[in-house]
Amino acid sequence: MVPRDAEDVAAAVAACRKFGAPVLPRGSGTSLAGQCCNVAVVLDFTKYMNKILELDPERRFARVQPGIVLDHLRNRAEVHHLTFAPDPSTHNRCT
Repeated sequence: MVPRDAEDVAAAVAACRKFGAPVLPRGSGTSLAGQCCNVAVVLDFTKYMNKILELDPERRFARVQPGIVLDHLRNRAEVHHLTFAPDPSTHNRCT
């Protein structure tokens, strides 16, 4: 499933709860730990839920949607001499 907003996510999770289906939230599909090697309802957030909602350099925090690519966040934070850890090798595609 490719949710467009939080309401889509809530509806999908409610349906999964009703039928006992596992849920797998995903980003860009690197699956370094084998996350997609099973049966689940996959929620891919990268198409629509990929925004930086707030970046506050004074308080040193960011509020983002789950599909934001790490490098996009880092690029915006770097302007303020900030970064976001950890530093995975998939930084240009992981969410």
